[in-house]
Amino acid sequence: MAQRYALVIGISTYHRSVGNLTKPATDAQAVARCLQHHGGFEVTLLTETLTLEALRQALKRFLLEQANGNDALIYFTGHGILLESTTGYRETFLAASDTEIIRQAGKPMEPLYILPFGELNSLIQQSNLSSLVLLLDCCHSGDMLERDPVERALTAFNSTQRNYCFITACRSFEESRAKRSDQHSLFTGALLEALAAPTRPEDGSTITSGLLFYRLSQSLKGSGQEALHLGWGNDIAIAIHPAVKTADTEPALNLVNPYIGLASFDSATAHYFYGREEAVRALQARLLNCRVLTVFGPSGCGKSSLIKAGLLPELRNRPFESAAWEVEMLTPTAQPLQVLGDRLTHRSQSTTPFVLFIDQFEELFTLCAEDAEHRQFIQLMTTAIAAMPHLKRVVIAIRGDFLDNCARIPESATLINRESELTTYMVTHLCASEMVSAIERPAAQHGVAFERGLVPQIIADVGDEPGALPLLQYALTQLWQVCIQSRASEGLTFEGYQQIGGVQGALQQRADQLYSSFHPDDQAFVRQLMMELVQLGAGQEVTRRKASWEKLRAIAHYTQLLRVVERLTHERLIVTDEKTVEVAHEALLREWTLLKNWIEDNRETIRLSRRLEADCHDWQEKERSQDFLLSAGRLAAIQEWVAKEQPKLTHTETEFLNQSIEKRDRELQAQVTQERRLREEAEGRAIAEIEKKIEAEARALAETERAKEFGARAKAERQKTRTAIGAGALVAVLITSLGFLKVQSTKQQEQIARAGEIKSLVGLSETYYSTHTQLEALIASVRTLWKLRNFDGNDNETLKRINRVISGIHERNRFEDHSAAIFAVDFSPKGSFIASAGDDKLIRIWKPDGTLIKTVSPMRHEKTIWTVNFSSSGEFIASGDQNGIIKISRKDGTLLDVFKGHTSDVNFVSFSPDEKSIISASDDKTVKVWAFDLSSKRVLKKSPLILQHNSPVWMTTFSPNGHLIASAIDKRAINIWRSDGTFLTTLIGHTASVRYASFSSDSRALVSASDDNTIRIWQWQKDPKHWISKILTDKSNKGYTVRYSPDNRTIAATSANGTIQLWRSKDLSQLIPFGRHLDRVLDLAFSPDSKQIVTVSRDKTVRIWNLDSVNSESQISVDHLLVKSCSWLSDYLRTNSAVKHNYSDIITICNDVKVISK
Repeated sequence: MAQRYALVIGISTYHRSVGNLTKPATDAQAVARCLQHHGGFEVTLLTETLTLEALRQALKRFLLEQANGNDALIYFTGHGILLESTTGYRETFLAASDTEIIRQAGKPMEPLYILPFGELNSLIQQSNLSSLVLLLDCCHSGDMLERDPVERALTAFNSTQRNYCFITACRSFEESRAKRSDQHSLFTGALLEALAAPTRPEDGSTITSGLLFYRLSQSLKGSGQEALHLGWGNDIAIAIHPAVKTADTEPALNLVNPYIGLASFDSATAHYFYGREEAVRALQARLLNCRVLTVFGPSGCGKSSLIKAGLLPELRNRPFESAAWEVEMLTPTAQPLQVLGDRLTHRSQSTTPFVLFIDQFEELFTLCAEDAEHRQFIQLMTTAIAAMPHLKRVVIAIRGDFLDNCARIPESATLINRESELTTYMVTHLCASEMVSAIERPAAQHGVAFERGLVPQIIADVGDEPGALPLLQYALTQLWQVCIQSRASEGLTFEGYQQIGGVQGALQQRADQLYSSFHPDDQAFVRQLMMELVQLGAGQEVTRRKASWEKLRAIAHYTQLLRVVERLTHERLIVTDEKTVEVAHEALLREWTLLKNWIEDNRETIRLSRRLEADCHDWQEKERSQDFLLSAGRLAAIQEWVAKEQPKLTHTETEFLNQSIEKRDRELQAQVTQERRLREEAEGRAIAEIEKKIEAEARALAETERAKEFGARAKAERQKTRTAIGAGALVAVLITSLGFLKVQSTKQQEQIARAGEIKSLVGLSETYYSTHTQLEALIASVRTLWKLRNFDGNDNETLKRINRVISGIHERNRFEDHSAAIFAVDFSPKGSFIASAGDDKLIRIWKPDGTLIKTVSPMRHEKTIWTVNFSSSGEFIASGDQNGIIKISRKDGTLLDVFKGHTSDVNFVSFSPDEKSIISASDDKTVKVWAFDLSSKRVLKKSPLILQHNSPVWMTTFSPNGHLIASAIDKRAINIWRSDGTFLTTLIGHTASVRYASFSSDSRALVSASDDNTIRIWQWQKDPKHWISKILTDKSNKGYTVRYSPDNRTIAATSANGTIQLWRSKDLSQLIPFGRHLDRVLDLAFSPDSKQIVTVSRDKTVRIWNLDSVNSESQISVDHLLVKSCSWLSDYLRTNSAVKHNYSDIITICNDVKVISK
């Protein structure tokens, strides 16, 4: 049996730069006495002046020599020092007596002679201990738990499956306190009280690490410091107080809960396991004569408990050598073959006899979808049984509804039916007497009785429902807490039973209460956590699964993860080990309505998440081969899911997804290049064929015309020759006739060439138009019309084709001065200016004709600008960026104010209608309303009105009348507030993040756009607390921005495919989307007269679109269309510098057109 050693350190004497303490020496002496007398520890006590070198040597000698191979406990009390660098890196140190803090300009610099916690971790890794308890009573000690390094540093220790418990006196930002009037510090005083003997000696008690932390956390509530805990493995006994028994006395009252909630019984709780004595004997009898025993039954019937707390402990008392057998337990994972192989490899290095227990064997099928791996797993088991004589027995626990899965694999049937004796056992429902034993005896063991009639009532409530034992255990756990641990009564009563909701309601009620008690941020994480802990099967089947700590750290801050998991574990809803977290029992998946609803709402998310996880694992297994990246079809589904749900992925999953996207893009680019080449070749061949056809038609036409003309002339010439006098006159006539024919042939060829050129230009114009490149289509149309005017202005068919193109063009201008994606744009209230900003960190001010008025250098941001907006007068501009910075300037670029408005990205900032306030929304989950002093033109930064949210806020805005505030949030909702900060209501309807919300000009309606691809209209009825909702469209192409026009007649939304989506607000009918950017449209704004829209995009352009409908005219002419086209192009041709070079011929044509129109 392992011996127990403790190293107790209390340092009171320090260098004057650190300062002496009054409590540590006496605290350490008291702890040493307690551990020695009640814990059976051999204690080394250090309370004298202790230098850094002496502290190092003491720890090294203790961990590597004295406690080697045994149980160890370290208690330290003294100074703890937390250092944080300018880069944000933090590290905690233990101070020795010679620790010195050198100060410069009054600020502490790097201290001398300190012990980094990493050094202690290194010693722990090198040690060979049975168990370790580490208790730290020093300032900032919680920093060691709140950061990842502690887990990474202890990996070596944990990987050996030893028991470990780490308790700190306070959190990273807290100090460990002591009152002058108290004998001990707050933490050590609570520690000594928690380890003390019970009031009645006859009670007896064992203080384990888990119970110790529970008592400490209860004692320190409201003290200003919060104890933290990190542990793996089983609870460690720290203080043992044997019961002092007297003759003929009843069992003493023991407040420790003897019921285990949803967890399964094991060897540690076997002394509370009653009611299965007959089943244990039956299993023992079977195991005497067979090497493979399969135990099956419905979920919740107690299979795992029967084996872990019944069969396996009893094997140690059997006469057939089993007392010397070790137990190797495993549960299949998503990589079951690897897990089994690792365990068998480890066991093959020893000849110690052992039993292999495979629990939850059904997870072989639920977590791993590969039939081949199922077969290989069973084949490996069969091989091990034959090849490893020291593998004495194999015990399998499996849900009965998964036996069909085994039957489909011949190897498994052979394995299970390999003996002639009985090799299976079906776990049946407890009979009445067994149920009484399971309910009453654990309580009686702790000196507690049930109120008369309560046990029969509980049994009746359990009924014959299969799988009800976890619900029974959880109800009894809650009943004990309500009646006994709260000291409400001396026994277990009907009143307490009704309070917890009975057997059927206890789990649901307690889970709901616990969830409601969490902060909204933690509630969101609980939902995410639970989705990580379930696995979907065929049909509606749901089972639990283990999630790795690595995965969970990717979806929550480490402190939040520890906090939430600790509470759920304490309530016995989940269980943890050093590597994984899982639901305590599948009964939780069946009985907790809220969880069932979450699962139902997120089935597709769960499936896609598991698919990504599995594919990522395969990619890693294949050494990150390109061949194992996501295929195009699967990638599209994963990408859409990621864009819609924005799940938090691990670093490896993110890398896997990014590489898959890059591979897809490379393949698409290669495909596009190939298609372009083939298309160009086909177009070349087609053009050549057309030219040949035109040439042939021209020749045929020329020959026909020439033949007719020649015949007529020949007839006339013949007549002339009859009257001609002399041979000379005849020759002259013939020469003249031949020359005329040659001239006519050349003109004909020129006409044919011009006709072909015009047809090509018409086709080019139509091609541009069909691909939504509208200004290019308009330019090609001008070229066509000019050629047509100078050739044959009466070609009606060509004019009709050109007119159809021109009539469908809405784009009027394009600004191309930005060098990166543009995220924000706004029209000034009078329509005189346009402001745009984005990834190039500059704000540009334009006139609507495209004249660049100013690039606002004083307002240059250091990071991407997400938002820019004019004030209602148009005199001021507000902008916000990725760094949380807000800047206010005049429209001429004069910087008025700059300040750090938020701790994260500023997603939106705008002015109130009266310009007396500025409102901003951020990823830091707040909306802030700042007062703006119109006289000083400065923002009053003290005490802004803060509207707290439970998720990032994408945008916020005042209603046009200034009475309301709307905020669009990441959690599928829109919050409505009064302008004074009074919360009114939350608009629920979207199923994904709400990206934008915009009021109508009368302030009575809202339009919103969401990642769920819907756009909704909201209208308030009677008052702004009551709104009704309509879905405007469920195919919005990812609308990032949606707005009402100032005249309330039109609703416009951006889209991911580059188009602008439009609806009539009167009847909500959708208009045909027009125009197209080369990439997604990110923002838009209406002109004040509602006749134009300005849009910005990732394609680095600002574009102006005209909303007036243009009817295709019946009476058309070349000149009329030329004048119209050139007038539309005038701003673009005049203000865009690149255009002047590329389209100089169009500028010349349009200048000539001006002369014509006059």
